[in-house]
Amino acid sequence: QDLGHQVFPVPLELIRHDYLLKEYFKKIQPDCIFNLAAYGNHSNQTDDHETIKVNIEYLYNVLQAGNNINYKALINFSTSSLTLPYTTFYSASKKAGEEIVKAFVNKYHRPIVNIRPYSVYGEGEADFRFIPTMIRSMVKHEKMKVSVGVHDWIYVDDLIDAILLIVENATKFKGQVVEIGTGRSYSNFAVVEIMEKISGKSVPCNYQTELLRPYDTDKWEANNWLIKELGWKQKTSLEEGLKKCYAYYKQRFEA
Repeated sequence: QDLGHQVFPVPLELIRHDYLLKEYFKKIQPDCIFNLAAYGNHSNQTDDHETIKVNIEYLYNVLQAGNNINYKALINFSTSSLTLPYTTFYSASKKAGEEIVKAFVNKYHRPIVNIRPYSVYGEGEADFRFIPTMIRSMVKHEKMKVSVGVHDWIYVDDLIDAILLIVENATKFKGQVVEIGTGRSYSNFAVVEIMEKISGKSVPCNYQTELLRPYDTDKWEANNWLIKELGWKQKTSLEEGLKKCYAYYKQRFEA
């Protein structure tokens, strides 16, 4: 909206039924469609049936409902978890979604692109996520678990810059997978150290040397050469992004 676009959220009840979604798309005539429907990535999302339904069936509904719309781009949000050797129902269903997009492009020749965002962070994300939890832990003096593992952290504004570039080049990348990340990973322990430097406070941590999740790894970073070829550059360093998050969440959790 800040860029002058009108944004129409799609109610969940419409995504469940392609015929209702088709009527909705016909009414609003979107220039771009973004499929962010996802289930199974969070620890509290444990229903395997729902994972398959949302990540495969609902994606197909979006593709089918938009097939008569002359959109500029349809962006399917996949997951960087597909780059890991450990397979979950979430990553398997997202991989199936990527393949369905490829098949749809092969048959209908539409400008549809799969993107794999890495660890997106910034102001306004859910309080249970790692960075908000870390700041709340400092503010409220609550101990938090910090396990081994690394992430390629990308600030939300840099993600949006990359997505807009992909939209402009959707015809070139149709059916392909484009990874969005900085290409550099940081351990959870390193992120804590940076935050302590920024805040001048210590994070009360319970450090764990064993994996918290079976798919955690010591290498998890984007192969971002496609977006770099478009001219994308990281504008917000991890330290700069964490400073913004600290200012935002400190005020929030102190209120």
